[in-house]
Amino acid sequence: MKKILALLLTATMVLGLAACGGNSQEEEVSQETNAETEAEAETASEPEESAESTEEANEGAQAETGLLERPEGYPSKAIEWIVPTAAGAAMDLPTRVLAELVDLGDAIAVVNQAGGTGTIGAQAGFEAEPDGTTLLTMGNGGVMIMPTLQELPYSADDFRHLSMIAPADPMTIAVKADSPYQTYEELEEALKAGEALTYSGGNPNGASDMAGNLWLQTIGVEGLTNVPYTGSAEAIAALLGGHVDFLVVDNSVVTARVEDGTMRVLALMGSERLPSMQDVPTLKELGVDTEYYGWKWLMVRKDVPEDIAEYIKQQVDLAIASDEYQEYMMQNFGAPVELVTEEEMTEIVHDNIETNKMLVETLGLTAG
Repeated sequence: MKKILALLLTATMVLGLAACGGNSQEEEVSQETNAETEAEAETASEPEESAESTEEANEGAQAETGLLERPEGYPSKAIEWIVPTAAGAAMDLPTRVLAELVDLGDAIAVVNQAGGTGTIGAQAGFEAEPDGTTLLTMGNGGVMIMPTLQELPYSADDFRHLSMIAPADPMTIAVKADSPYQTYEELEEALKAGEALTYSGGNPNGASDMAGNLWLQTIGVEGLTNVPYTGSAEAIAALLGGHVDFLVVDNSVVTARVEDGTMRVLALMGSERLPSMQDVPTLKELGVDTEYYGWKWLMVRKDVPEDIAEYIKQQVDLAIASDEYQEYMMQNFGAPVELVTEEEMTEIVHDNIETNKMLVETLGLTAG
């Protein structure tokens, strides 16, 4: 640029001398000085233009990806991801897979705090520092059900409901493979005929327990013996051992038993058939207008700083959308998991709370 300006100014000087018949030495010196000054000024401005261009390019790249940068100083300490069930349960397994895939700038330790139908884990998350280093997987019991049955120090409104970490898990009505009830219609007929059947919804006041209450209320069956167990694994063992006649449990916990031929699912409490169980009808198909799902989602305290909460959601959603995680979902839950917004997840939580309130009031349920 400097050379070009110097050449242009030299040409101008020659033309000026030809037209005027020559100029004084002072004029030549003056013009040369001006040319050098302008060239230096132009050269000095070039780094500023380059810096501006680089900044604009960086901003454009960030806008194109739409990804948030990790907040400064986060995480401030080791990250814990609380699961309100025992290790190996339906909420625990996907959490552990995600914890390996999510990049939050530090390793994530999964901590099991089981008991109280999810309330012990939920309260631990509620009492944690609101710095985004405590994540919490939650299911129906700790936030959607138990607060409708008893006073607790927290409610759903004390948390941000960030991401669904597993597909909506429709409840199933399941029997042993050699049960005398090979179809849903046969089981419902026996129930309405007053046969003395027993069943289990697993953990008292859990999602499957509430689903069983809703279904039986819908078909008009009362007084059935519901045998409580500490969880779905114990309930399945009881079914296979002949101690109960059928179960109402999450689809995800019976998938392996259906595949190995020891259990049979008679109906799903979902809106449509599952890709992995195309031969199993929904209750709606069978004329029973009832749906109930087990939900598994990520929460943090409501007062976690906005930038940290948004960053956590972004990173978790990236892991959820990965091929590795989606393949895990298909193999273990029979369906992919869809990404939802925080607003959508919050709406799901509150809709389920209203459904459970109705059941508690109608059936006179208690926490005992």
